Amino acid sequence: EAGTLSVMVGGEAATLEAVRPVFACFAEEITHCGALGSGQVTKILNNMVLFQTVAALSEAYAIARRSGVDPELLFNTLGTGSADSFALRNHGMKSMLTDNYPERAFPLEYALKDMEYLLEFAKQAKADLKGAKRAMEVMEKSAVARNRKRYFPVAIKSLWCRRRACGKTFLQRAWRGACISTAMTRCCRCATASPPRPRPRSARWGSRSRSSRASRS
Repeated sequence: EAGTLSVMVGGEAATLEAVRPVFACFAEEITHCGALGSGQVTKILNNMVLFQTVAALSEAYAIARRSGVDPELLFNTLGTGSADSFALRNHGMKSMLTDNYPERAFPLEYALKDMEYLLEFAKQAKADLKGAKRAMEVMEKSAVARNRKRYFPVAIKSLWCRRRACGKTFLQRAWRGACISTAMTRCCRCATASPPRPRPRSARWGSRSRSSRASRS
């Protein structure tokens, strides 16, 4: 509505100039990226950088809280140095710090769709995008926890859970040498649901075991 979008366009320059007034109705920045298709490539790479930056901010947020550092102080400090970015000032400060992930904003499912397109494109280009894969892993874990329709910085939920018991589980599992992604999966599920209860041992199974041991003796 504000008409401040950034649009990346691929195609003939003359064609762009002909339709520029239409783009100007909703875009503030209109960039000619080259031949047909180059606009889409530029846009998806733009989103890749954004999603990876948000994933990095999510990890910084989680580590700060675990270390006793106020995340708001951390983000404000990052904003005064070389780590400052659009993602920090908008997704970090306005969404993560306030725990605000509305459903009518750019949802996590759209971000995952863009990442799928990106990784398919990277496969065609024979490029192994490890950072992009890591960002998608973070988002997928949050989507499993029923966050698919919420504003995509909600991916932070896969790295941090407010439940004290869940946090204890995270630390214990990490100390035992479990990989970080495995330890975080539990937090992701606990963000929206109660942790799974251990299945009790069946009395029937126990009696069968005792009887079998008795027969052996």
